[in-house]
Amino acid sequence: MVKQHLLKQMTTSFFCNFSAIIPTKDETVFMKWMLLFTLFMGTCTQAQHRITGTVNHVDTKFPLAFANIRVVGGNNEAVIADIDGHFAIKSNQSELDIKVSFVGYETQVFHCVANGPNALFLKPLVTSLNDVTIVQKENPAWRIIRKTIANIPQNNPENYAWFSYQCYNKVQYNISGQKSQEFRKELPKKMQESPLFLMESVTERTYEAPNQSAEKIIATKVSGFKNPTFASLATDLQPFSFYKPHVDLLNIHFLNPIAKGSLKHYHYSLKDTLYQHKDTVFVIAYRPKIKTSFEGLTGVLYINTQGYAVQNVTAEPFELGKIRLKIEQKYALTPSGKWFPEQLNYVLAFTQVPSPDETMFVQGKSYLTDISFTPPQKKTRFPLEKVWIAEGASQKDSLYWQQKRKEPLVKAETNTYEFLDSLGDKHHFDRYLGWIEKFGRGRLPLGKLDIDLSKTILFNRYEGTRWGTGILTSDTWLKRMGAGAFAGYGQKDSQWKYGGSAYWIFYNDWRWRLDGLYEYNLHEWGSYGLRKNDAQTVNLRNFMAWQFDEGRHYSGKISGYLSRSWQFSAALDYYETKPTYMTETVWPLPEKQVHRQWQLGLRYEANGGIVRTFGQDAKMPTNKPIVEVLGTRGDVSVAGNTTTYHKLEGRISHSFFTPAFGNTSYRIEGGLLDKTVPLGLAFTGYGSWDKQVAYIVKNYFQTLQPYELIYDRFIQCFIHHSFEGLLIKKGKFQPVISVHQNMAMGEVREQTAATYGIERANGRIFMESGLQIDQLLKLNYLDVGYIGFGMGGFYRYGPYQLPQNKDNFVFKFSVTFSIR
Repeated sequence: MVKQHLLKQMTTSFFCNFSAIIPTKDETVFMKWMLLFTLFMGTCTQAQHRITGTVNHVDTKFPLAFANIRVVGGNNEAVIADIDGHFAIKSNQSELDIKVSFVGYETQVFHCVANGPNALFLKPLVTSLNDVTIVQKENPAWRIIRKTIANIPQNNPENYAWFSYQCYNKVQYNISGQKSQEFRKELPKKMQESPLFLMESVTERTYEAPNQSAEKIIATKVSGFKNPTFASLATDLQPFSFYKPHVDLLNIHFLNPIAKGSLKHYHYSLKDTLYQHKDTVFVIAYRPKIKTSFEGLTGVLYINTQGYAVQNVTAEPFELGKIRLKIEQKYALTPSGKWFPEQLNYVLAFTQVPSPDETMFVQGKSYLTDISFTPPQKKTRFPLEKVWIAEGASQKDSLYWQQKRKEPLVKAETNTYEFLDSLGDKHHFDRYLGWIEKFGRGRLPLGKLDIDLSKTILFNRYEGTRWGTGILTSDTWLKRMGAGAFAGYGQKDSQWKYGGSAYWIFYNDWRWRLDGLYEYNLHEWGSYGLRKNDAQTVNLRNFMAWQFDEGRHYSGKISGYLSRSWQFSAALDYYETKPTYMTETVWPLPEKQVHRQWQLGLRYEANGGIVRTFGQDAKMPTNKPIVEVLGTRGDVSVAGNTTTYHKLEGRISHSFFTPAFGNTSYRIEGGLLDKTVPLGLAFTGYGSWDKQVAYIVKNYFQTLQPYELIYDRFIQCFIHHSFEGLLIKKGKFQPVISVHQNMAMGEVREQTAATYGIERANGRIFMESGLQIDQLLKLNYLDVGYIGFGMGGFYRYGPYQLPQNKDNFVFKFSVTFSIR
């Protein structure tokens, strides 16, 4: 008040002196203007107070995003805390009583002062899970949810024609609990109150509808590492927007509370109505209805009547597990009138890590800036990489980071960088990271060479154990080219297998490369086409193999991407082999057969692309069909007779999720061979029944033995549907139930049947059905999740049904991992 009085005196004195030197015809008019100006200045001065603070959880001290704040005795307008719990109120008073409310917490009144810390803490409420009885004919929240669902097409950012933004990300790791406090006391003093790990990144993302996206990591900083090959992203653990039918968290598909049909599954409660300028914001709490069985979320929606868009949202799994995740998203209305994410946050909690009484928290925050909806005049081609780290991203200086951070680092965070960077230099963290990366790719680094673990100690039914290994040139030594060799000795067949290979990546932007290979090795019967190129990294079916061709193989191949969606390959192969298998025919097996083939392959995956992380290319899961086609022209010489043949193979693979129903996957494949060729080049049924390896193998027949069926042309289909955790939820006993339906039909020409003594199977359909129950037994694994043991029963029926009915039943086991 003293400041305001002095300002008024100074203003009056100024105008008195000013009026003495400025001539005016009407001093009365002048004095009126002077009075108005003085009152205006006084009013402006009275409105200069800005009261700021934070709203936090009383126990965890974590900020409470989107708490509602009203001035006691003021109008009904509300201020909503941001994603960090910060709020700001402009007032003509330097002290205020404010009422703070938040769904699930006690409403409290606090006394706040200007320029004060104003750290406010709310206590959680103990609530009942019983559904609230609505007195009105209809729950008032339903109308709002219906309008929100109806407006999803125009509010979903990923429906906009084009956008770009820059994003700053920060992630902290902390541990709470009695033992962690004792552990911290053993650390240097400056680390006792500091985060245990910290990383930051700055990314630039460009998006073009319907699904083209490219995100470049232009800066990354990780405590303890000089040149990290990974970075934090806004979408590491949460979706970019909250508008898709299902929300994927920790690889679990949760039904979105604003998806079509969600009113049947969720209970909604209108908790508050806030007024912000001309808009109204509805605060709606949601959770799954009682006695419903689906993967549901719980949280709070803030719906703005300006377009009935999501302004804020919090969400976390309703059913808790060993790993818990809560996400928070804040949207803002841009000057162009479009709603767009502004802040994204998550808290990941490992509730029993590093010990049963401890909890490790991972807190991630992302802030989006420089948002634009104007595409460049010159349209550019999206690169192959969807996410990649730019050159020099880890070399940004402190001035750069000061400009990009939303808030300066506090002393505790600076201490984390200083301590861990020093520790990383001393103990060579970057070197260990390189080892971990290579181990994940099946390599063990040894200087300029790597041990090839994929060639180390193999097993199959024909060789038994193959003792051996392989070496590869390190890609940290040679960036765009490399070579390798392997050798192994089969215990049962007493034969050495060996070979060498080399490659050259001549156009890295689209991964175009040349490969050359020489080997003396085994080639499984029926594995010369798409089956050889199958991308399954861990496949127990290989343990069952026992029918092989053995011999020399020379190969040259060129491959690369034509676009994000299309991959191309062309290969030339030369084989000199002899069969190791026996047939019941009197036809003599030749000592040698020479086989040459030319192959052209195409693979289509809509908007496929790759993600470059941890020093390697990775493909992200897709809900779009993947189509593969492989054409082969070859000739094979046996005992002086040469046969020229043509082979065509195709495959369609697709996996998709249906809200409140589960995940469905299918694979349809077929092939056509126009001549009779040696058995190794023919098609075989995908059998995986072996009493010694009774394990469920995906996309194989479970009741069919390997090599039981031989085809010149065939079509087969594998269908698998998992109900995930939707059917049975009884406390900790929550088995995952899925069903299988597999079918195949093929033909064998008369000449092939006569040559090899094979029964012709024209027009007959092989059929099997199965029921699989996973997680019947769960074992705690390192307090981060559960290893689940299950089993499946399969039944073979139809034309290929075996005479003894008991032989048509097959039982196998499965092993899975889950976080709850």
